[in-house]
Amino acid sequence: MTSNAAPLDHANSMQSRLLKHACFWVAYYVLFSLIWASPPERSYYVSFYLEFVLMPLRIIASYCMMYMLIPSFLSNRKLVAFLSSYFVLIVAAAALQMVIGHFFYDQLLVDRGERFSISIASLLRNMVLINSTVILLGAAKVFQLHFQLVDSLADEQGSASNTTKTSDTPFIEVKSNRRTHRLRINDIRYVEGMGNYVSYVTTQGNRTVVYSSLKAAQDLLPDSFVRLHRSYLVNRTHIKAYDIDTVTVGDKTIPRAKDISDVLLKGG
Repeated sequence: MTSNAAPLDHANSMQSRLLKHACFWVAYYVLFSLIWASPPERSYYVSFYLEFVLMPLRIIASYCMMYMLIPSFLSNRKLVAFLSSYFVLIVAAAALQMVIGHFFYDQLLVDRGERFSISIASLLRNMVLINSTVILLGAAKVFQLHFQLVDSLADEQGSASNTTKTSDTPFIEVKSNRRTHRLRINDIRYVEGMGNYVSYVTTQGNRTVVYSSLKAAQDLLPDSFVRLHRSYLVNRTHIKAYDIDTVTVGDKTIPRAKDISDVLLKGG
């Protein structure tokens, strides 16, 4: 992957993802506006208006679940933190939905003349409404992560069967953006761990981002790569300088763990 191709692939991927999300929310808006409409009590105009007012809050709550709570807590098996954060999210979103519904629907559109108040029954009803959307998209995110992990493990097993940890194997094969990339081992300066992803950085300055763990990446590479830090693998042949706290590889300064000896850096 060249330095120009990587940003282009990322931009195309982001555009495709944004388009899919936009289509989903438009379809969601139209579908639920039609479902909640019940003429003559609630006209189609009123139903579409109410969904339009309340949708941004559901979108925010859903994305908080998908891109904050699930990656930060559920994926890391922090179940108590996940459940408590999830409960706070639903309660806060339900309370805000009551406020928005009162001022932008009851007062502005219907003009019922009622004072704003929060009751347990009303709060629970709004929690159920918010939760239905959040649960739907949260489940979809969990399934997506599951299938990504299955594909990643299959790719790792396939790569491991074709790659040995000897100097006679000049390349490794990794999958990124649905393409298989061949990386010359001697050209890899370091590998950076980024949660569920790793980034292979070469002497040409190219980055190849792969869905994988740093441990799996280390298993693919020869012994010349040392686990310098919990987030970095370093190719010893590309080390330019080091001290007790850092190691310089190319133009990158990488933190050095306390238990990494000078002998290990020299390959002894």
